[in-house]
Amino acid sequence: RERERERERRMKISEKLEECTKNGQVYFSFEYFPPKTEEGVNNLFPRMKKMVSYGPQFCDITWGAGGSTADLTQDIATRMQKEIGVETMMHLTCTNMMPEKVTVALEKCKEAGIDNILALRGDPPKGRSGTPRDLFPSCVVRRRQRRF
Repeated sequence: RERERERERRMKISEKLEECTKNGQVYFSFEYFPPKTEEGVNNLFPRMKKMVSYGPQFCDITWGAGGSTADLTQDIATRMQKEIGVETMMHLTCTNMMPEKVTVALEKCKEAGIDNILALRGDPPKGRSGTPRDLFPSCVVRRRQRRF
């Protein structure tokens, strides 16, 4: 039974939702935004554990404009996947992201067992426009397919 749960948890989200639809099962997910304060971070995890008890198919964690919450997003996503034990989708925005930083983020996801990544173009940080360094989501997808 435990192996079956692990397999279900590690399915692609699209496969999980397809299976729910096929079985006529209602499904939902939760989306979390990285808190702006240390107190918010400390309050987040007990709330996430409680919310997961309601049975979402997955949870997703957003990524701040221009990577402004990159480290915190990665930490929250990793803890959601490993400690709380629900399939996690991490957002990865591409605006103002150097290719090397994207590679590091993808490597950390692989280490954490996070297989579902939502690659977005995203908004530039406040007060800045896009730059020539911006990647497109399709570039992230190709990079992930080649390296991981």
